[in-house]
Amino acid sequence: MTILIRCPNCGERSAYEFQFGGEVMKRPKVDDSDAEWYNYVYGRKNVHGVQKEWCYHRFGCKRWFLVVRDTSNNNVLETFLPADDKVKEWKI
Repeated sequence: MTILIRCPNCGERSAYEFQFGGEVMKRPKVDDSDAEWYNYVYGRKNVHGVQKEWCYHRFGCKRWFLVVRDTSNNNVLETFLPADDKVKEWKI
């Protein structure tokens, strides 16, 4: 069974064409503490359930986009460009 992910630019493609970019996190300000920057770079919530993640279409359009994925069963619920991001937090 091939897992398909819908690229907002190219349409449905094999998951092997994409690179995972990590969960979406709010970027700290330049003058924020070292602890906040450390948590931004290395800290992950690693939720069991629905979370918003970055995805890169490395063998296609070479663009970053957002994926809403259920980590408990690996189902992709939605994909969209960052400019189209209307929902800031996804909750189960």
